[in-house]
Amino acid sequence: MYDERVYWIWLQHCIGTANSKVHLVRDYYESAYSFYEKAVLNGEQPAGFSLKETIAMRNYDIDDAAHIFDKTLDLGYDVISYNDRNYPEHLRNIENPPAVLYVWGDFSTLKSAMTISVVGTRSPMKEHYDIAYKMCEGFAINNVTVVSGGALGIDTAAHQGTLSAGGKTVAVLGCGLDFPYLTVNAALRKRISQSGAVITEYPLGTPASANHFPVRNRIIAALSVATVMIQGKENSGTMITVNYAIKYNKKIFAVPGNPAEGINSGNNSLIANGALPVTNYKQVLRQFFPIREIKASGEDSAKKIDYIIKIEDKQELSANHGAHSTAVKEKRVKKYEKSTENVGINSNDSGIKENLKNIPENTAEQYQLEGDSAEILKLLSNAPTDIDELVSKSKMSVSNVLAALTELEILGIVEKFGSRSYKLR
Repeated sequence: MYDERVYWIWLQHCIGTANSKVHLVRDYYESAYSFYEKAVLNGEQPAGFSLKETIAMRNYDIDDAAHIFDKTLDLGYDVISYNDRNYPEHLRNIENPPAVLYVWGDFSTLKSAMTISVVGTRSPMKEHYDIAYKMCEGFAINNVTVVSGGALGIDTAAHQGTLSAGGKTVAVLGCGLDFPYLTVNAALRKRISQSGAVITEYPLGTPASANHFPVRNRIIAALSVATVMIQGKENSGTMITVNYAIKYNKKIFAVPGNPAEGINSGNNSLIANGALPVTNYKQVLRQFFPIREIKASGEDSAKKIDYIIKIEDKQELSANHGAHSTAVKEKRVKKYEKSTENVGINSNDSGIKENLKNIPENTAEQYQLEGDSAEILKLLSNAPTDIDELVSKSKMSVSNVLAALTELEILGIVEKFGSRSYKLR
C-alpha cells in the first residue's frame, strides 16, 4: 500500500482534471485507497463513474502514479491531495476541485486568511501595469496574499509588486512544475517559491497547452475572496477567470480604462455590470477592513489614511442608497456639533436649523478625503460637469477620474447626470 496521495494522483490521471467526481470518492469511501481497492482490486463498478473511466482505472498501473509521487518529492516539490488537511477549503468546495496539487514552496500560503487574485492581459498598457504593481505592493504590506497566473504582463506585475514589499504570492500554472514554461520568468517563479508557492494540478512533465489555461483559471478564482481585473479584452482568457469568480460568489473589482482602447473592453464591461472600479489597494481593502486598519505603502506611507465612513458592502449600499445618504448627513451634523462645543452652540437649541445652514457642504476636509477623490470633489458643483472636462482640469487619467467619481458616488456626495456627467448631490 502506498502513501494515500499516490491514489489521488492515480485517480486524477484516470478521470482527468476538473472532474467533479472527486467529491464522490470523499463522500462515499473511507479513502482514495479504499476506492482503488474496490474499483481495481475487487473489480467492482464504482457508482457514479462511467464504464470508460472504470476501464481507465484498471489499465493505469498504480506503480506509475507512485513513480510520479516519488519523483515530485525527490525534486523538492510537495503534493497535497483533496482530502489532505492542508488542502485549501476555498478550493475544496468548488464543483470540480483538483484531486491533487503539486506545490513548489510553502503550501500553507494556500490557506492564507486573506487572498486576492489579480489578473489581466499579457500585453498591458504601462499605466495599468504600474497600477497592478503598486496595488499588489499595498496588498503585501497589509498581509494579503496575491494569486495570479505566473504569465507575462499583469501576472508578472502582480507577483513582482507583492515580492517587492516582502509579501506572499501564489502562481498557478497550466503545466508541470518542471516544464520550462516562460523561461524569462524562471527567476521570478523561484522567488515566488521562496516566499509563497508555485502550484499546478498537472504532474511533472506536462507541457503548457492552450486548453490547460482556461481550466487552470478556476483555481485562481477559487483560492481568493476577491478578484481584481486590471485590464483585458472582453473575450480574453482573463474574463474566464473573472467569470469563475462570479460563479463562486467572489467580490469583483476592475480598473477603469479609456474606452477608446479595445484592450479595456473587458474591465470596462465589468464595471458597467456592477464591478467596483478601483485604481489602488486601499479602494479594494476598504471593502473588507476598517480604513484605519489599512497600512500605507511606498509613496503614500506618510499620508494620513482616515475616513469618516467605512464602506462595508457595495450591494448593500446600492440597495439602500437613501439610508446611506442619511447616514452621511447624520455624521456631518455630529461633526459640526463637536466643532461648535467650545463656542457655546447647543445642538438642542431652537436655532439649530439656522446654525446648520452654515455647515460647509461637500468639502474634502469634511469627509477627510485625500488624493484623487479630494481633487475631483473640488472641481464639482451643483451644475453637471462632463468627465472629459474633469480629466482636462485635473490632469488625471480617465481611469483615475472614474475611480474617484465612483468613490464619491458611493459616499453619497455626488450623483451621475446623464451618461457622462456628474454633479453634487
